[in-house]
Amino acid sequence: MMLTYRIFITLTSILLVIFFLFVAANIMQTVWNDYQTNPYAGSLVPISEDNQTLIAQTDSYLPMGIAHYVAYVGNTEDQSVGAMIEEWCVYKKCALLKSSSVSNSLWHKPNPPDMVLLDSNYLTLPEDISIIQDWANQGIGIVFLNLPKESVLADSKELQDLLGISSIKAANQSLTGVEIYEGFLLGGHQIYDSTDPNNKDRSDLDLNVPWYLLSGGTKAYMVGLLSDKTVKNEELPALVWDHPVANTRVFAVNGDYMNDVTGFGFLDGMMTEMQSYSIYPVVNAQSLVFANCPVLADENDTYMQATYGQSARTMFRDVIWPSMIALSQKSAMKITCLLTPKLDYTDKTVPVGADLSSYISLFNKYQAGTGLSGMRDSGTSLKQKIDQDSLFLKQYMPEYDYFAMYLEDPKEWSGVADENLLKSIRTIADNYSGESKLLSYLTENVTLQQGIDTGFTHSFKDDLRLRSVESSLAYSHILVDMKPLVFPASAEDRWEKLSPALAANIVTYWKPFSQFGQTDLSESDNRIREFLALNYSQYRNQNTIHLGITGKFAGEAYFILRTHEEEIASITGATYLPIEEDAYLMQATEENVTITLEPKQVLYYVE
Repeated sequence: MMLTYRIFITLTSILLVIFFLFVAANIMQTVWNDYQTNPYAGSLVPISEDNQTLIAQTDSYLPMGIAHYVAYVGNTEDQSVGAMIEEWCVYKKCALLKSSSVSNSLWHKPNPPDMVLLDSNYLTLPEDISIIQDWANQGIGIVFLNLPKESVLADSKELQDLLGISSIKAANQSLTGVEIYEGFLLGGHQIYDSTDPNNKDRSDLDLNVPWYLLSGGTKAYMVGLLSDKTVKNEELPALVWDHPVANTRVFAVNGDYMNDVTGFGFLDGMMTEMQSYSIYPVVNAQSLVFANCPVLADENDTYMQATYGQSARTMFRDVIWPSMIALSQKSAMKITCLLTPKLDYTDKTVPVGADLSSYISLFNKYQAGTGLSGMRDSGTSLKQKIDQDSLFLKQYMPEYDYFAMYLEDPKEWSGVADENLLKSIRTIADNYSGESKLLSYLTENVTLQQGIDTGFTHSFKDDLRLRSVESSLAYSHILVDMKPLVFPASAEDRWEKLSPALAANIVTYWKPFSQFGQTDLSESDNRIREFLALNYSQYRNQNTIHLGITGKFAGEAYFILRTHEEEIASITGATYLPIEEDAYLMQATEENVTITLEPKQVLYYVE
């Protein structure tokens, strides 16, 4: 066909229009992407430690007016069971009565606790058994956070009867794994099989426990698995169970599962089993954080060139950043990048200012959070690092505010908090250590949110902790440290090995909790402040639950509702999403919420 003048003009016009639209779109994106300003600056919640809801905790008596509380026999000064109980009560807005021993006068009889938590290391046996039995007869829920030694149990038939133990099969039994039944922790049924070759690097649970056989009427929530497959399910070594006594239940934990934040979800699961329903506040924030990412200087260049055939800067730009975006899109998780100009301050390489501007623009484009890292590879002090980073960051991004920071040791914050570069910092990210609360105020205006997973590895203990914390707080914080990619500790610290593991872990183990909120660190900081500040009350009248929110209510609060064979028929003052069977995530938008429940299936008798 001959190309006429008219056709030529038409095709040229179409090409010019397409070119104009393409160029205009990129120009407008650049104009609208004001990367000199942090986009989260206008959405920060001004809630300080002064607004935190404080719950009464006492060693002797409770103040007047407290109707609901938990009693604990043990020692909250221990960095184990007691510290976990104290922290759980803070998050549940639950008053705590503490005692180092069992006593008939532990509380005033007209106002008994909702639940008694017992650390067996602080029991005097067999003298305390009759008192504990009396508490159960009063309808008070009892939880043995750990069990006395097998030899003590063997000598006390009364204690065995109280715990629902019919006999002791073995004083020390080797397990091949652990099974969690559906409905206790959120996340569904789970098996941790140490005999699976794929799990050889994941198996870290205690697989040696006493083997107790349970009596009739007990209910097991978690059991040990055996190599002998002929053993009936009901005879497997029980790890968590309850036994009905009078008008309540006595729970028992056979193992060390209550020694850290892993105990949170266990306690919430027990509370749910004791009642017709349970409702409790949660954070509803899941964050994927990359610390020491990106690196803006070509450090350890000999290693990087030999390993990857390119510098650290190009590796982060051309390989790692696209992988991070792909992971974010596949998992639907928001990312936060806690960047560092340099890691080794004895190295003569200098960070590149053009890279900083480019990355901040990309962060804004992909709605990624931005912050700083306090990590350094040499003997440089944090103060020296901040001084050098300030010169660089203020030169190339003088108006940009950073709201989050990664510190290996949060105690370092006090030495640099007054630095001008850090004036806008509102939250500190840290890996979970068990030495401080998972969520707390580090100072009056700065929160601390600890990571519960490193991303590159995910052991059985990691997964159990994840399920428990998600069940209790609808919270997780994956803190991925990218420093080993530039300064490896072993030959395993290579991106081609770490990247597939990271993607597989996040897509697999976080899938059951996809209904929970996906946040960057600034957003999760907001939700943590609101969570720590609010308080609530609730009661049920027939099939209707009345929830009232008090404290510092900023117009958004989240709760988990768990039921038994009931579903939400209607709700006012809140919206909700089903999480799984008999579990709902609710977002309260008003201070008063009304929830009407109905049975899932109504049976009719027809003559």
